[in-house]
Amino acid sequence: QLSDVAQAPLADRPGLLLRLLGEALARAHGRAAPEAVTAPGIAHRARRDADADRADLERVAITADAVRYGSHLPADEALEGAAATATALLDRLTRSASGRG
Repeated sequence: QLSDVAQAPLADRPGLLLRLLGEALARAHGRAAPEAVTAPGIAHRARRDADADRADLERVAITADAVRYGSHLPADEALEGAAATATALLDRLTRSASGRG
């Protein structure tokens, strides 16, 4: 849940938020959540109308993969930026799915 993400270590937030985004995108398209899909896979499967949404999702995916597979953690600013971007995108997806966006 989003409230749990806020309590997680900063380095974990982009990946956790990416998972929530994957679940939201799956629900929006009437599919099961992509449990085993990689971060780039989630970004690739996103069929958002706005180029900005795709770019935001890719940014979060790249940061999440850098945390998971990179030899060094991204800077705190990059982690915070990816988490903020993911949270805003999740909010837009939720509002859109509920007919308020």
